[in-house]
Amino acid sequence: MLAPHSRMNWQLEPDVEELRRLQSLRSTNPEKAYNGMEQLAGQGSIASMLDLAYAYANGLGVQVDLYIAEAWYRRAMEAGSPYGSYGVGAMNSRKKDFGKALQAFRAGAASDFVPSLYRMGRIYKRGLGVEANPAQAREFWQRASDLGHVRAKRDLAFMLMSGKFGIARIPSGAALLWSAIGTARQLSLRNVKSDLLWG
Repeated sequence: MLAPHSRMNWQLEPDVEELRRLQSLRSTNPEKAYNGMEQLAGQGSIASMLDLAYAYANGLGVQVDLYIAEAWYRRAMEAGSPYGSYGVGAMNSRKKDFGKALQAFRAGAASDFVPSLYRMGRIYKRGLGVEANPAQAREFWQRASDLGHVRAKRDLAFMLMSGKFGIARIPSGAALLWSAIGTARQLSLRNVKSDLLWG
């Protein structure tokens, strides 16, 4: 998972200049950077919460600690960040706690956060902590696909091309697959970190 900032509301950040200074300090003095981010997080900085979560989830300047990572993602989620809810869902998916993952992804899906919509589709398709429900998976993937999510387009395309929803849908599945390929190509050339590529 990426440390996201593409859809951040920077006007709500308490001190963007200090945050950027701390972010640039991560590679040379991570301890000082993360201590400063913890202070900013205490002032309500969602971007700091997400950066801290990402650092602990991936061992960037700190030892990997999924529980601390999840706690920071949860704080961001409670502050209204769909990235935070996605992070909580991803952490719980890694721990195979699909009930908690589902709750967190549902929070992101409620605000049409496409990575959460996609993950909801995967949960229902595979029956992870819920009864498998291809129709529900299709609904989530359709919403995410309509918003441009590449993996949702791909998975929905394969689902439609399988004929499970009628042979009349096979051509639209093939067209959707070509659309997914084109969208992936465009996004990878412009912004490899786009949340439209997340899975």
